[in-house]
Amino acid sequence: MGLLWVSKSKRNPLRVMMPTYEVNPEMPRAPGEPGILLSCREEMCKNGPWTLFVKVGEIKAVRWNYAGEYISQTVGRMSKEDFHSQDAAVCG
Repeated sequence: MGLLWVSKSKRNPLRVMMPTYEVNPEMPRAPGEPGILLSCREEMCKNGPWTLFVKVGEIKAVRWNYAGEYISQTVGRMSKEDFHSQDAAVCG
């Protein structure tokens, strides 16, 4: 899915997601848009919202843009066979 990071602040921790379009082609494209992230990381559905950053630019000039605050929820389960039927970039 990409990087998940939680700050160490006990008072108001920042929760950050940094997925990529190569692995999550249906993730949000602009702030506030809905989307789908494939992940086995159960902590994404806890203690939201999560701050989403999306990768922009070429390999030599990478930049991460703020894309909004999101609350994650499980919308389904994917079998091993379903996962392996995804594009090669998604399966890694």
